[in-house]
Formats: sequence, structure tokens, C-alpha cells
Amino acid sequence: MSGTAVRELGEQLAELVRDFDPSVCDRELAKSYVEAFAHVERLGVAGRTLAVTRVEATRACTSGRSPARTATEWPAQATGSALGDAIRDTTTARLLDQCAATETSLRGGQLSAAQAAA
Repeated sequence: MSGTAVRELGEQLAELVRDFDPSVCDRELAKSYVEAFAHVERLGVAGRTLAVTRVEATRACTSGRSPARTATEWPAQATGSALGDAIRDTTTARLLDQCAATETSLRGGQLSAAQAAA
């Protein structure tokens, strides 16, 4: 899989969200949208969490347009997330190889970032 495929998927999702009109949804359809978007969100968190280990290993976070002092600072800068969330996600990423079940559930979109960190 390439970064291009992920960007294209993001563009497709952005188009879907731009055209999304929740006012035409009945209650069951609205619930299914909430669940589906939550699943997409968890998959995005999984991909980001997995990728951050490679960013850290290659020290990519210390070079480029916005170098960070540490590998835990960079995800916060790159994504606009809170430093605490970036630290949690980076720590989780480092520990995934010690818990195959957590990694499998994370990759399947079954866990949120907080659940994976627990």
C-alpha cells in the first residue's frame, strides 16, 4: 500500500462527508452513520499509530519543514493533536509488538486510541 492510496481514500471520505446531509436520515440510518464514522476514525488512529513507529525509527521527525525535538512531539505538531494524546499514541505504538491481540484489534478498527493504550 502506498501513501498515495491513503491520501486518495482520505479525499474520497472528504467528498462523502462534504455531501453528507444528516437531515434526511431516519434515526436508524443516523445511528449507522455514527457507527460507520467511528469505525473509520478508529482505523485512521490505527494507521497513524502504526506509522509513527517508523517515523520514530527513521528519525524523520527531526528533519523537514517542522522538526520536532522528540518523536513524541512530532505527531502532535503534524496532526494538531494534544501533546498528551501524541505521547499516549507513541507509547502504544512502541508496545504493540508485545501484545499481538491488541495490535490485531487495533488494525481491525475495533479499538480506539484510549482502548489500545489501556
